[in-house]
Amino acid sequence: MTITDKILEILNALTSGNDPLVKTVIHANAFDSNVRLDRNETPAAILYMIDGWSVDVSTAFKRKSVDIEVFFCERYQLNAKGEVIQQVLDTVEPICDEFISLVLSERSWEVSEIKASAAYGKFDCNVCGYSLQLKLTEKQGQCL
Repeated sequence: MTITDKILEILNALTSGNDPLVKTVIHANAFDSNVRLDRNETPAAILYMIDGWSVDVSTAFKRKSVDIEVFFCERYQLNAKGEVIQQVLDTVEPICDEFISLVLSERSWEVSEIKASAAYGKFDCNVCGYSLQLKLTEKQGQCL
């Protein structure tokens, strides 16, 4: 199972149950800016991944590194005031916390960095939420 599959599995776990934390999961191309949420339920999670790899010369082990951005977002009215946007961010924050705890509990990779920042109108002008940037590395087989 690849890192992408595992991350999607974690996101799909957030969509299950009687009261799911996330209603929509979108796996998008890292260079795609045409994601539209107007027909999808929110809160939503949009996943971008950029793969890479490196070789540890001393041990000859290949390490796959993945830069991930997950945008957890919720809709709000276009003419909303600042306190409404803050309420939306307060609604989305527990979803981010749950996602981070699930990522950290996974033993098949190492998490080297997690950054969270508020984002407004990232894909649709009436959407705001938190953008999480994660760097994961996974030890793979020995290179010969």
